[in-house]
Amino acid sequence: MEKIDTHMDDFGQLNLPDIAKSALAKQPKSTIEFNAHQTILFQGDSITDAHRNKNMLDANKAEALGTGFVFQIANYLHQSKSSLELYNRGVSGDKACELN
Repeated sequence: MEKIDTHMDDFGQLNLPDIAKSALAKQPKSTIEFNAHQTILFQGDSITDAHRNKNMLDANKAEALGTGFVFQIANYLHQSKSSLELYNRGVSGDKACELN
């Protein structure tokens, strides 16, 4: 009989150390290839908005990207691909399910 990894010990109890090891295990890295002059649009709620300047509509401007994860991702991506155009269109106050 083949044993299936269910994180349970021989007595049917959850094996917390194995659950923790599994959660912390290194996952295989995946990569995304970007071509020159591609556009990346971030849209979402206040977490995405992150105090961005809504009057600034240009790509890649720090004020237009906000102070949150969009800004951090933009910095990371521009280390290798400076020709990407990134836009933050998060809307503070909206819920993600309300974005149409």
